[in-house]
Amino acid sequence: MKKSDMRELRKVVKSENSVVEKVWCCYVDTENNVFYEKMRRLSDMEEAERARHKDILTGVLSTAIGKKVFPAWLAEQNQDLVALKGLEWTDTEIFSSFRDSLLETYSHLDPYYAIAGRVVYDVPTKTKDKAYTGESDMVYTAMVFAICPAKLSGAELGVKDENIVELERRWVVKRPELGFLYPSFDERGENRNEAALFGKDPAADNFITTLFSMKEQDIPASLEEQQERFEGLMTDLDVDMETASTLTKAIAERAAEDKESDEIEKATIRRCAADAGVDVTDFDEYYENNVGTTKLTEAALVGKSVTIETGDFKLNIPTEKSDLITTRKVDGVNCILIPVDGDIVVNGVKTSLKAGEKQELF
Repeated sequence: MKKSDMRELRKVVKSENSVVEKVWCCYVDTENNVFYEKMRRLSDMEEAERARHKDILTGVLSTAIGKKVFPAWLAEQNQDLVALKGLEWTDTEIFSSFRDSLLETYSHLDPYYAIAGRVVYDVPTKTKDKAYTGESDMVYTAMVFAICPAKLSGAELGVKDENIVELERRWVVKRPELGFLYPSFDERGENRNEAALFGKDPAADNFITTLFSMKEQDIPASLEEQQERFEGLMTDLDVDMETASTLTKAIAERAAEDKESDEIEKATIRRCAADAGVDVTDFDEYYENNVGTTKLTEAALVGKSVTIETGDFKLNIPTEKSDLITTRKVDGVNCILIPVDGDIVVNGVKTSLKAGEKQELF
């Protein structure tokens, strides 16, 4: 699934003429009892409420692939979901099996609000220069689902009967923490063998793995796991700090060249490592031991800044400047050197370093 596919779908779900008309809504309390369940039309909601529900659904349709959204290949198509997303959603009874599965397999301490939207998108064709023709030769139907935890509002004071009193705390529905799009919108069409999973680590949730009958080898790695595996590779390759900074910038540049794919492939990492001066003689072996078949994404390997941490401090340097970082032993002490030019702001105070002078900022 490409970023452009998700971006297109997100846009039409959010639009005034949304491709989502019907939503199934369910509120589950702390005791795992269904407190509220209803099938609703977005067009029947007040404008503000309709906007809130669209925000929930588009929250799941994030373009942060590899960070918040994880395309997952499915060995088996979920025929129940295939059938469900193709129905007209006339009443809540058609959700009975899905709701029971949710109650049985989703673990929670707080109440939550679950919402499923029925997507019916008449996909317009595009010309070679990516212009819409106004015509369509296929209809994409899908189900986008979100689970939003409910949290107690904070303690607040207010006016009641001309007195200042503590207001009653209430359960407030928050942003989605787990969800999915099925089937995925892949190459501007339907891919029943792929789901777009939403969450910090959605495949670790029993509800998701049970729903999609996911096998261990097909479970996408979370952002943290990807980073840990990459760090293991860098350790085995014996990459020092300066080289790591150069390598990070090179990977970022490669990723910027491909705006569609979120994956950083093995060949790309090897090439960048070699260009940075890393000995890649045993690269394949180290890669297999640390990364294996795990998909590494741009979100995990490339950030807006490179973070350098020691026991005493933390530095954040823009990725595009990271190759300027050097190390040197000064007066017998290992030092990190970062070139600076012009004004420097320290705790809001503008100062500067003059060439040839040793200057203390504090």
